Amino acid sequence: WTLPRTACPYFHTSIEVGECTFRKAEVVQIINKLQPYWTKGAYHVLGRNCNHFAEELADVLLMNQFEFPQWINRIAKLGHAVVPEAVVDHFVEEAHARLRQEFEQQREFCGLSDLDGMTLCTQ
Repeated sequence: WTLPRTACPYFHTSIEVGECTFRKAEVVQIINKLQPYWTKGAYHVLGRNCNHFAEELADVLLMNQFEFPQWINRIAKLGHAVVPEAVVDHFVEEAHARLRQEFEQQREFCGLSDLDGMTLCTQ
């Protein structure tokens, strides 16, 4: 997890979505039920990203009483409609390769001989 407003280098805005009437334990149950559908293997930068998850979670928690702003995923929707899947996959693979390389460099710099339980999400 990340702290609010720290997951992206360019924070844009907060959006008031309303008040959830579920208790904490119920929210945890809801998230646990959604979890099998939101695995790292199902992630797609344009078609199924963190904003899609946020939209679905808000939908469930607020019982369809919140209209998710369309501008949030506008670029992803446009890209998904016009950019061939192979092009997206190519750029995602390149980004993962760069992340893996940076991770390895950091690991070596810190003197870690093995991953010591650390993982890098590559899917």
